Amino acid sequence: MKPFYRFTGIDVAIALLRPNAKYEFNGSRIVQWDDPRPEPTMEEIIETQQKAEAFENSIPTVWLQNDLEEYIKFFKGL
Repeated sequence: MKPFYRFTGIDVAIALLRPNAKYEFNGSRIVQWDDPRPEPTMEEIIETQQKAEAFENSIPTVWLQNDLEEYIKFFKGL
């Protein structure tokens, strides 16, 4: 398990499912969808996030301590 994931966000999942789609997400659901393709379901989004997490877990990432500290500082600020 990674200390944090970089590719499992909802925005990344939607970008993978519907590249360049225009939408607004309020933290728990899509509130506006402005794209001719169908809006992805939460099930599709969650499945994509799980695949991204599995992918990240499969990579033997080696962090430098200062890089980890910078990422942790960044994510705590979000």
